[in-house]
Amino acid sequence: MQVVRRDTPPLFAVPPCRVSPRVFLQTLGWSCLTVLLLSGAAAPEPAVPPHAIRAAAGSITIDGDLSDPGWNGALTLPLDWEVMPGENIPAPVRTELRVTHDRDRLYAAFVALDPDPSAIRAHLADRDTPGADDYVGIMLDPFNGGRRGYTFVVTAAGVQMDIARNEVGERMEDLTWDAIWECEARITEDGYRVEMAIPFREIRFPKGQDREAMTWGVAGLRSWPRDIRHQMATVPFDRDNGCVLCQIHQMAGFAGISPGRNLELTPTWTANRSDERTGVAWEDGPSRGEAGLSVRWGITPGVSANAAINPDFSQVEADELAFDINRRFAVFYGEKRPFFMEGADLFETPERAVHTRMVADPAWGVKLSGKSGATAFGGFVARDELTGVLFPSNQGSGFAMLEGGVTDGALRIRRDVGTRSTAGVLLTARDAGAYRSLLAGADGLFRLEESTSLRWQFLGSETRYPAEMAEEQGQPVGAFRGSAVTAKLLHDSRNWSAWSEIVRRDARFRADLGFVPQVDMLEYETGVWRKWIAEPGRWWTEFGVGVEVDRVTDISGRLTDRGVGLEVNLQATKNTWLWAGVSDDREWYDGRAYDMNFLRTHGGFRPTGDLFIGGGLRGGGAIDYEHGRPATRFGGGPRVEWDITDRVHLLADLTHEELDADGEKLYTANFLETRLVGNFSRRAFVRGIVHFRHVTRNPANHEDPDTEERELEVFTQLLFSYKVNPRTVLFLGYDDNAHGDLRTDLARTDRTFFVKLGYAWTP
Repeated sequence: MQVVRRDTPPLFAVPPCRVSPRVFLQTLGWSCLTVLLLSGAAAPEPAVPPHAIRAAAGSITIDGDLSDPGWNGALTLPLDWEVMPGENIPAPVRTELRVTHDRDRLYAAFVALDPDPSAIRAHLADRDTPGADDYVGIMLDPFNGGRRGYTFVVTAAGVQMDIARNEVGERMEDLTWDAIWECEARITEDGYRVEMAIPFREIRFPKGQDREAMTWGVAGLRSWPRDIRHQMATVPFDRDNGCVLCQIHQMAGFAGISPGRNLELTPTWTANRSDERTGVAWEDGPSRGEAGLSVRWGITPGVSANAAINPDFSQVEADELAFDINRRFAVFYGEKRPFFMEGADLFETPERAVHTRMVADPAWGVKLSGKSGATAFGGFVARDELTGVLFPSNQGSGFAMLEGGVTDGALRIRRDVGTRSTAGVLLTARDAGAYRSLLAGADGLFRLEESTSLRWQFLGSETRYPAEMAEEQGQPVGAFRGSAVTAKLLHDSRNWSAWSEIVRRDARFRADLGFVPQVDMLEYETGVWRKWIAEPGRWWTEFGVGVEVDRVTDISGRLTDRGVGLEVNLQATKNTWLWAGVSDDREWYDGRAYDMNFLRTHGGFRPTGDLFIGGGLRGGGAIDYEHGRPATRFGGGPRVEWDITDRVHLLADLTHEELDADGEKLYTANFLETRLVGNFSRRAFVRGIVHFRHVTRNPANHEDPDTEERELEVFTQLLFSYKVNPRTVLFLGYDDNAHGDLRTDLARTDRTFFVKLGYAWTP
């Protein structure tokens, strides 16, 4: 399946670029010594004294009108710098950030001027979705450590986006994190105004009696998308410095602030009824309802606890349609459930050793996460009514379900070292009686300089499967142990990126609470990327070219995969981007080596502010994994996103793929995902989703003469959503599945009606 991305990059990031293999092992050793020396070093004093933030001079009403007396004397910072695509040049439009606070909340306001207010992109949408619109935001680093922070964003239409920012994790921006806060936007004759009120209970900050001495990192941001998306900030950013939070302003003060009682109770009630179709009649299923309770308690300003009894951990949002035909390894789906999002970035390590989607149907869960001084920590325990197990190997992966439930748990501790490095440990466990899985390990991130880092991890596991399952799945009998180690050296500067990575996993290594679908492997990857940045006013903004080499063997040393790839990337006016790559690959599968050359390309552009058109193509050599023979693959498809009005949004994404083997067609597959959303307001919308899956096969080219010639599946979901905030919600929904084949017409087979109510109460 081709990856068709949106035309918008992360909401805010200094543009990424991507060291030499001969110094890799030497650097690993020297880095260990370096981190010991750094561990006792104090953070350097700021070169510029911090800005003083004062308490609000009066009351503030969040309505988009900045005439309230509380804004008098607020800290004011101009957004004078364009940081993308221009490199710290004067901003093309004027913007001003104002910041103040009272005892319970931080207030931020923006005056965003625009020479042509009619061109402002402002669409109603669900929270965290309208990244292509005009928006402003405030970036905060309450611990002032350059490692973890928050970004609160408001569009010109008043739609909220909140992001957890992690400078030491695998993902720099996490939009799945949600907080409860207020905002309002108002479009005016000269631009637009935004007001925000962020309760201190929603963010973590240092514990201490003398809060007047607290210093936070702060920056104001603005996105001004026209033919080119301009990003502006209150501070210039050095593109040779990979840490964004390390470069933002500092503000000191916060006298008398308090997180309050910081207790949130969220009772929920969920109900559903699932019906099945037998012949032409529907057989109504039983109606089921269940009450639950989720509790969030801020023990200190930096530490919070979560607990849930009879929770509804299920997600209302349908997963994006995934292409799952003729694939070696299991398909990955991201986490979207709120309970697991609190502190989720802490569990991100080089190996995906914690993947909470493995906790499929919890009956209860408890969680503790936070930071005290230089130590960040998190842990959870959950009782899962379902037990899913992923079986990895060098050649592929499989999945099976055990009867009964399982208790899952994870513990993570990470310590800040020096000014920008970290070291941590990770423990995970699953226990279902005859089935048991334990994992433990250590990891670290060493910043050798501003643009060079070394990330490493070592893990050991012990696993025991039930005897019957082990025999059925061809797995070891009895308890067995394995290990994994990974290390990556990365240099990422303005014009050059270079990286070198080693990954080794034993055949008996398991990360059952994570997602590691391939073991029995030793992988070495290295690459280099060169980027050119255009001068202001050109039709293009960025061009890059890179080379990557990858080699994988099994633990015995037999080559199983290798590849050499050349890639180019172009970004230009009309929010245009284009990526293309050619590869020369070799893959060992089922006792045979296959040579594969292929071409991939994808891209997109915005002819208008309301329309995005993109797509991708891929063609070349492949493997017919079912029959173990060489094949050729051709695929691709378009993606369209259209804001039909400022309230109605349409997405259509088609993936087409054809596979030929022995000169004949093996299969043709079409996967189509469509979403139509109508927004009544910022709080309420109705959404329809249709997933269409159509596969035709050639039985004459399959070993099994009973192979289905035609397979047709349609999933439909209709949802009404009303959100006062991320946890005070009402969902009413319906979904169904329909199936058909060569001999039967498409017909619905099952349907479900569901409702969910949740109310976030802060006593």
